[in-house]
This record gives sequence, structure tokens and C-alpha cells, in this order.
Amino acid sequence: MIFSGLRFKIRSAADRILLLWRKNITKSPRLIQMYSLLAWVALAAFILSFFLMKESRLLLFQALAAFYVIWQLWILARSKTLSWGAYTGFLLIGAWIIAPLNTMLVSVIFMPLDAAAFARWNAALVAPITEEIMKLAPLLLFLWISRRATSLSLTDFALIGGATGAGFQWAEETLMRLQANAGLLNQDEASGGYLVWKLLRFLPSTDQELALSWAGHAAATALCALGIGFAIRLRRTIGSSAYALPVFLLLWAIADHAVHNGSQTIWLNGLHTTLGSGSSMKILFILMFIAAIIRDYYDLNRVRNGLTLLPDETRLKPSGEIYRSVKAFLNGPERYISLIRFYRTRRRVAFTLLYGKKEAKRRLGKLQDRMNTLQSLASVTGVTLLGVLSLTAVGMTILEAAAAGAGTAGTACVSCLHSSGSIWWNSQSGWAKLAFFFGAFILSCSFFPFWSTAGRAFAGERTTAVQSTGDADGVASSLTGGIDYMLNHPPAHAAALALKQGMKRLQQSLHRDETAGTASSMSSEFEEDQRDQMEEPLEDNGTSSTKEKENASPAPAHVLRFTTDLTRSHVHDGGITPPESASPFRGKWNFQGLHNWAELIHVLERDNYTLLTVEELPENGIRRVAVQRTADNPVTGEIFTSVTYGKTIYPKHYTPAEIDLLGERALNKSILGNRLEAITDPKGQLLTYLFREEVVGPDGKIIGVAGRVQPDTQGNLAAIHSHCPYNHRKSVSFREISSTDY
Repeated sequence: MIFSGLRFKIRSAADRILLLWRKNITKSPRLIQMYSLLAWVALAAFILSFFLMKESRLLLFQALAAFYVIWQLWILARSKTLSWGAYTGFLLIGAWIIAPLNTMLVSVIFMPLDAAAFARWNAALVAPITEEIMKLAPLLLFLWISRRATSLSLTDFALIGGATGAGFQWAEETLMRLQANAGLLNQDEASGGYLVWKLLRFLPSTDQELALSWAGHAAATALCALGIGFAIRLRRTIGSSAYALPVFLLLWAIADHAVHNGSQTIWLNGLHTTLGSGSSMKILFILMFIAAIIRDYYDLNRVRNGLTLLPDETRLKPSGEIYRSVKAFLNGPERYISLIRFYRTRRRVAFTLLYGKKEAKRRLGKLQDRMNTLQSLASVTGVTLLGVLSLTAVGMTILEAAAAGAGTAGTACVSCLHSSGSIWWNSQSGWAKLAFFFGAFILSCSFFPFWSTAGRAFAGERTTAVQSTGDADGVASSLTGGIDYMLNHPPAHAAALALKQGMKRLQQSLHRDETAGTASSMSSEFEEDQRDQMEEPLEDNGTSSTKEKENASPAPAHVLRFTTDLTRSHVHDGGITPPESASPFRGKWNFQGLHNWAELIHVLERDNYTLLTVEELPENGIRRVAVQRTADNPVTGEIFTSVTYGKTIYPKHYTPAEIDLLGERALNKSILGNRLEAITDPKGQLLTYLFREEVVGPDGKIIGVAGRVQPDTQGNLAAIHSHCPYNHRKSVSFREISSTDY
């Protein structure tokens, strides 16, 4: 109970801080301008120091190495639900929080002991234990605090662990290279291999070049984190004994790490040899990673009937998603990013339905990553992948040559480098320290999170809170706008716009030989329907040819995925009081459902009900009525009267097919936007899902649609129970109309 209360307080405080930040950030343009200016100054200073200081080249080389490591995991994790911003956030936590905290913890442990004890036991025993446990701390804290922790995919566990380990590895190897370059580390390594870094390896690290190698920080932590994920899944079938798996993997990582650091303990060296001398750990991780992807897609297909599928999808599989992603990429970055976000959102919904606890299902539509405010870019495939890989390879090859001959290290842990690191830092000039600060700032704040910024630019969204006079394409023309542009847009934004323009040029060249009538969008009716919802509100008083075609024919059957005969009956006919009941209104409308104007008039005449008032929203024609029903008891002669107020009706000129399509569009938009709300009973049993969205009607007007979705026995979306219009603009009120205007 104590821990539950503490968790609730932490969550509440985090929510308040985040809400306050989002509310005030748009009101503080100077804060953003200061950040943008600092980023540009840092970039200029870092580029200048790159040509003047070898240490800056080493820093950039290690940043490229860390990016390459997390890039490998990101591309292979086909079932991920994490955003790139959250992913790189764990890398920065590993570098800037876990590494310093580990050094502080080791210092506290050895505070009562002498220097001889530190030299003997730190690298060989204490550091491996503290480092491996501390690198798992961000994942464990996330699982304890986050509301969406119970709905992670298995590959998400590997990504979180791998990113934290890669960040820790980035900090450790950077310190090694900088101090080796200054001649502060021992030269007694037989291979001299700390500075050898091979590109064509999976999750490479310089540590692998020593005589006693091991998997490296990224692979070891990713393996332990994936073991935690498997344990959480297996706990449902085999109980708490499932946690023996991550405990074993953690002990294995500690043993290999200790032997690698120089431990002479006989049993540890024997265990290290028995378990493959450091190479088997990475092989096991690869096998478990493949098993995690297979299991994730098995889970996705278990609930695929409750998910939104593309027209040509029958089963969810990574090969189909990759094919459609490449096809969408060739049709433009906007369509590509839209599809990637759709895939990731669909996985979030699926894993929440399958594994999310009550607190996660209540926020089914709000599983936003707390470490990144809004949107993010998912995996970069096709030409983008090849381009990034080529640039990374070329850059690392050049920088490897620049870093060669810097010397070797004698120890292999962050805490071991503290003393020599202090000597090295104190020996640097003020300008050199400032250059290191700017380099670390620009790499942490602009380089690693760059793909999140690029994703927002590709989608045409603003990447800062500063108000802009145009969209991303309009801003692109101001890249040479000087100080004004630099004050409002950081370097990552400019780079993202330049990349977007380059991709558009590539797209134009790929389609140059095609006929003029060839469509540049994917031949997917579902995606075109989603695109219409986003584009139609931007039009001025008129309808496009697409809308005219939509009005001319009923909605295709495959679009109405969740609309059934029961849905239509409730929306267009309304509920009926059972004829065998004792109610005086038996066999008549019971005031439930019925949001079709033409059918409402018919029902009122049939049941002899009275229409008291009719109100209408001027901007879209939604109506609100008050209806009175009267009946008498044939035995006693008693008169019964009841009135329903606030019954909302779709615009009178909307056909039943158009009303059905509005409900379907609203649900699909809520699914894609992660805004479904799960309603449970006091015992935590799922009752229904609610959605509330604004969609575009057949006449181009914005219509607010609210509805309820009935789940099946497994909690999957089954069918829309009912939906009705609502006033989406509180600033506009209903106006009463006379009977002559009905």
C-alpha cells in the first residue's frame, strides 16, 4: 500500500508538471528562442572545434558509434510500440544519469576502505555488479511508474534495455578514448584493442577486441531486459518461477563482465568459459529477439479482428508492413510517416487490449510516451535507411582514422576512470571545456532525437511551439532568413526540412517517367478515407469531386467494419419497450437511440409522441429536441407522461448511409489517435469503450460524433453499439427553430 500510494503521488506530480509545461510553453516564446539560439551557437562551436581539437572528433566518432548501435536494434524490432524520442531518451538516461550515479554509488561503497581495496575489487567485482543492476534501473522504474508499462511489446523491453546500455557504453568508451588520447591510461593491454571498432558487427563495442571479450553493455542489458519481458509474459502460465530467467541472465552478464574486467576468480573464469567465453550471450540474445518478434505478431493476430486492418490485410506480418512502408515512402514522406504511425498505434491498441491492466485500459487512447511530448518518427526504411547507413559508415571510417593511435586503456569501467578523468578535465583549458559542453549539448539535444523532428517535418507539423506563418514547406523558403529564423527554429528543424525537400526531389525523379494520370498515393481506400478527414476541414465552402462521389453512392461495405444491423437499428430506429412489459408505453419508442431526423418524425407520428422543442446548430445543422410521450392505463385510467431532453439528431439532409459512415469514421479516428476510453465496473471488468471525435460530414461540415463500442469476451472491439452527434464547439450554442423550419 505504501508503494502504491507513492506511485500514485509520483504519477500525479508528473501529470501536473507535464500539463503545466504544455500550457505555458506556447506562452513563452523567448524560452524557445533562447534554446534555438543556444543550439545554433553550440553547433557552430562544435563544428569549429572539430577542425581544431582531436578530442571533438573522438566525441563525434563515439556518438556515431552509439547511434549505429541503437539504429540496428530499432530497424530489427518490427513489433515495437516505442517512439524514437522515447527510445533515444533511454540512451541519454544511460549516458547522463546512470553512468554518473554508478560512479557515485561505487565511491560510497569504497569510502570506508583504502585505495588498495578499490584497485583490487572495483573493476573485478563491484563495478560489474553495480553497472549491470544500475543499467536495468530505468526499465524497472518505467515498469513501476508508467501507466502503459503493462502494454509494452516484448521487443520494447529489448529496445529500452539496449538503449540504456548503449548510452552507458557511449559514456564509458568516450571517457576511455579521451583519456587514452591524453596518455593517462595504462598501456599494458596485449591487443591494444580498446580503440578497435568494427562496423560490420551486430551491436558492436570496443570491448569485444580484448582477449577476454564479452557481449558489450548494449547487448548484455538488452538481453536482461528482454528476459524481464519474457518473465512478465510467462508469469501468467508458470507463476513467479518465470523470474528465474532474468535473474539467471543478470548473473551471467555480471560474471562475463567481471572476467572481462580482469577478475582472477577461478569459478568465474570457469563459468565464463563454460558459457561460451563471452560470445554465446549475443547469440542467445539474437535467438530470444527473434522469438520475441514471433510472439508479438502471434499476439497481434490473436486480436486482429478487433483492430483496423488495411483492405488487403488478412494477417499481420512484418513482411507485409515493410512492403507497404517502402511503397508509401516512394509516394511521399507524408504518406510514409502516416502509415508508420498507424502501424505503431495499432500495435499499442492490441497490446493494451491483451495485456494492459485496468489503469492502462482506462487510458487506452492516451498511451503517449512521457519522455517525448507528441509525435515521433518510427523506423526509416527504403532509400532513407540506405542513406543513413552509408553516411554513418563513411563518417565512422573517416573518424576511425582520425582517432587511431590514441593509445590504450588499462581499465574497463566508468568508476575506474573517475580519478584519471578528473586529472584530464582539470588539464583542459576553458575554451576546450566550453567546446566539450557545446558538443555534448548538440549531440544530446539535436543529433540523437533528430528523427523525431524529421518525422514531424515529414508529416507537415510544426516542430516548435513558436507560432509560424506557414507549414513546413513555407518555412523551407526561409532557411536563409538569418537571425529571425534561427531564433525560432533549432538546427534539427532546418536539417529536417532540408531532408524533406531532398526526399521530395527523389520522389519526383522516381516518378518522372510515369504517366501524368498515375496517382501518387497508395491504392488503399482506407487510407484515402483517413486522408479526406484531414484535408476536408482545410477547404473553403465547397466540396471536392471525392466528396461528390461519396455522396452519390452509399458507403462501401468494407469501410463499415464495426457497423452492424444492431448499430443501424439503434441509431435509425431507436429502442422499443417490450410489448409484454407492464409499461404503459409497451411496443413504443423508449427514448433510447434514434438520431435520424426522418425516422424521428416517423416514430413520433407512429407512437403519437409530441415534439416540444427543436434547436439547431447554425454551423452544421445538428439538432437537439425535446420529446414528450403520454399514455393512459386502460384499467385505472391514470395518465402517464414523461419527457426526454437533449436528444441530439444528425442534420436532417443526411442519409442513413452517410450517418453510418460518420460513426465508422469517428471510431477509426479514435483508434488511430489512441483516444478510446475503456469503461469498467467496480470489479475491474471491461464493460464498453467510448469514443468522441470530430469528423467531416458529406457536406464538408465538421460534425462531432460520440459513441459506444461493445467489446467481445476477450476485450477486443466487436461492434459499435450506438453513436450520436454532439456540439464540438462550446462557444456556439443551439438556437431554437420554429415548426415552419423543421
